[in-house]
Amino acid sequence: MSNETYQVDRRGANEHATPQSDSAVGFSRCPIFRQGAFRFCFFSREEPRIHIHVTHTDGEAKFWLEPEIELALNQGLSQKQVGEALDLVHAHHEEIIHAWHSHFGN
Repeated sequence: MSNETYQVDRRGANEHATPQSDSAVGFSRCPIFRQGAFRFCFFSREEPRIHIHVTHTDGEAKFWLEPEIELALNQGLSQKQVGEALDLVHAHHEEIIHAWHSHFGN
């Protein structure tokens, strides 16, 4: 795998990723899945605790998945959007956990 980081343009429905220099965060695995205006992503080498980033044209959020699902960060999303994203994280929890272990290993 490449050590490039990708900056994702979130302005529209189309994904546009451009390579950036390697950083402490590392490359992204994005999207894990999409639903509506939400995209669900991982960023490598960010931190070991299982979590998911949720991006939207209005902003983004980060949710911890263990020991329980909870909001870790919100930047720009309304409370309604955070609630919708949280519902999707709950609905896709097993898929996200499987993708995490496939991407990062145990």
